[in-house]
Amino acid sequence: MIYVNGDSWSFGMYDENNLQKLVWPDLLAKELGHDLINDSIGCSSNSRILSSTENFYIKGGTPQLIILALTGHNRIHIPGPGLSHWNISSRMILNDSIGILNEVSNQKICDWFVKNSYDELDSVYRYYRTVWNLHNICQKFNCMSMMFQAWDEELQSFKLLDDSTSIEDFVYAKANKDWVNDNMIHRYISGFKFFRKESKNWNMIGPTFRTVLSTDDYDNTGHPNENGHRLISQFVLQYINNQNLRKWL
Repeated sequence: MIYVNGDSWSFGMYDENNLQKLVWPDLLAKELGHDLINDSIGCSSNSRILSSTENFYIKGGTPQLIILALTGHNRIHIPGPGLSHWNISSRMILNDSIGILNEVSNQKICDWFVKNSYDELDSVYRYYRTVWNLHNICQKFNCMSMMFQAWDEELQSFKLLDDSTSIEDFVYAKANKDWVNDNMIHRYISGFKFFRKESKNWNMIGPTFRTVLSTDDYDNTGHPNENGHRLISQFVLQYINNQNLRKWL
């Protein structure tokens, strides 16, 4: 069985009759001849991916392969009833059980989040802390696991896991001086150095899914269309084949 978690790039598409189309996790599972559990949801945050993957482990999930398609760093979640998650971004808040809030409440919460909670430096720091925790929980399954970044190319451009990149320059450039003093700057620097060292153990594949898509491979919402999902499935499958991982499935 294959376990996938991610955001709308992994969750699904619907046709004009509101019937769900096959997306890259479906295509990949079919190619590999395995059942699929797809825990992805539209607007998901990485913290929700971590939380729901932990819940999957707690309830006794036994996958042969875990594939996590990470979302942008600038999203977060807060818990909701019934093991649900409120996923918050700058434009939307959505619960993975009951859907979206009404327009007024949605806008108020998003505005509060942008004004009082979101900070780019802290958001990037939390991204790598979440990836570190995702690696640790995946190790508990005692199976193969891999992580991709679906679409956040800006995050990739920071190259914070690259030994040639200055972490100090990044932190000083991004630090919000109203919130971050010298002591906190050094804590961020120390944290990013920790993640860089730890990342040597992560099975985190570098290029985003965008690298295999052309302008014709997106729908009118900016998500992969059917051909885009086919290309992503092939991209992931190529990595599995190149690493000779099929023999473990």
